[in-house]
Amino acid sequence: MSASEAKPPDYRRLILVVDDEAAIRTMVAKVLGSHYRVAAVPGPHEALAFAAQQEQVSLLLLDVMMPGMDGFELAKRLRLVPSCTKTPIVFLTARDTAGDKIRGIQAGARNYITKPFGIDDLTARVKKVLGD
Repeated sequence: MSASEAKPPDYRRLILVVDDEAAIRTMVAKVLGSHYRVAAVPGPHEALAFAAQQEQVSLLLLDVMMPGMDGFELAKRLRLVPSCTKTPIVFLTARDTAGDKIRGIQAGARNYITKPFGIDDLTARVKKVLGD
């Protein structure tokens, strides 16, 4: 598909980004915001509150290391929220041990992206998970 035939953004799909690092949230929201609707929140409690107000969340992009509650626990709790019961999860984290990746898969992750990451890699993985 050439640039002139590029697929228009799909703003019906909502991606919830949860990361305690403001720079990461901002960058991910900017990159993915040209393709989807993006909500970026700084922590687990904000994520749970936001998700509870949504009809449907298309993708959960979660950091693992956050104060108060890690991304693995957040994933489990978001699975109890009606808008997220079947929402695909992608972890975006600096934790890259085999054990961390296994925990991510056990928590329901469809993909596991380690920081630092490339913008093109992030976009490609998100599109793959969403079937675009």
